[in-house]
Amino acid sequence: MNIAIVGAGDIFFKEEKFIKEEYNITTIADNGKAGKMVAGYQCVAVNELAGKEYDKVLICSKKYVQELKAQLNAIGITEHKIISITDIIDDLHRRHDMAKYNADREEYNRQYFERENSAFMFCQKYETPMLKDYRDSAGSMDLHYYSMDILVAKRIIEDCPEHHYDIGSRIEGFISHLITANIHTTVIDIRPLDVWNPGAGIVPLEFIQADATNLETIPDNSIKSLSSLHAVEHFGLGRYGDAIDTEACFKAMHAMQRVLAERGRLYFAVPVGKENRLYFNAHRVFEPNTVMEQFRSLELEKFFIIHNLEIFEYSKEDFKNDLYGCIIGDYDCGIFIFYKNKEILYKNKV
Repeated sequence: MNIAIVGAGDIFFKEEKFIKEEYNITTIADNGKAGKMVAGYQCVAVNELAGKEYDKVLICSKKYVQELKAQLNAIGITEHKIISITDIIDDLHRRHDMAKYNADREEYNRQYFERENSAFMFCQKYETPMLKDYRDSAGSMDLHYYSMDILVAKRIIEDCPEHHYDIGSRIEGFISHLITANIHTTVIDIRPLDVWNPGAGIVPLEFIQADATNLETIPDNSIKSLSSLHAVEHFGLGRYGDAIDTEACFKAMHAMQRVLAERGRLYFAVPVGKENRLYFNAHRVFEPNTVMEQFRSLELEKFFIIHNLEIFEYSKEDFKNDLYGCIIGDYDCGIFIFYKNKEILYKNKV
């Protein structure tokens, strides 16, 4: 089947191989790339498709399907000639995956019978098809969290506290880094967690299931090292089974200041942006000065912004200037490292 592609973005390039195996591409149209060479084709504007030859038009977009359909309809391309990548991609993958699997199985059996004394013979009884892993990347990585976890863990490990407490951070990322460094760690989370002592010299993780909004069971000035990475933005929104509370995020920040010991450090991260926003019930985004105001009884040691996968480092002095006005986006990661200074605490009671 001859097709015209509409939309030459990330989805097209990701699925180009599968599309070309199934269809013959005659034209690529993309308003933003008209006149340029795309995948070996001279790209045209969408309104130029009216004079081209093809059997179907394939929209390679998930976000702008309706808008692109409207543009196509406006130049006389009817609905029955339009297909969407979202409608066909699962079927394309399924057919390609099975063809690859069958070919791989045949090749394995061919090699097996050509060799002597091979230990692993194919047996249909134990056949366990795993069809799509080859299409995945080498690892599942959210670079936002990946950078944050390593950056903060590195500083805690360098500080080497006897006992570190954490509220709601990632167990499989950040917390595992601390355990690897033999740091005695206690995690507090409203959700349950099955923990065990794995042995082999690995420091066991301690866990407390509790609502961390008020930290009611923890005495004042008792924790020397405390963290909460990408957790407080969710407090009070009900997403994780907690009660609805419009002030929960601020209550939690005040509680952290209360339990932090003199000369103790708090490692705190939340989404930051140019203004305070609520994305109910997913999360909040904080304007950085909102966080600074809530932690006014602590002294800022360092502030980091992860913006467009780059890390920018600043000091407390930089907050006197409009430091984030030119580099902060609508959703970045803000990492604050605070220190509990008795003089600051005296001046600014929470």
